[in-house]
Amino acid sequence: MDRTQLKALLAEILADITGETFEPLQDEQLLKEQLKLDSLDLVSMAIELYEHIGVTVEASEVTGIATVGDLVGLLQAKISLPPANAA
Repeated sequence: MDRTQLKALLAEILADITGETFEPLQDEQLLKEQLKLDSLDLVSMAIELYEHIGVTVEASEVTGIATVGDLVGLLQAKISLPPANAA
């Protein structure tokens, strides 16, 4: 999944969570300040991401993410990693 696809998925998830439209998302947008996401929104987003693409984003990771670009980068890194139970 490339950056554009991930941003489109994030926009869809955020619309479901908040009822607002966020397209097009830009890498430099601040999650809390510009998109007005609170901690509950971020946790809901993490759950939705797991349901949509099977990627687990821990609460500690979410709190360290400031921008859409940071989040997309984290997701890309997680998508490219082999599953934890693969040996």
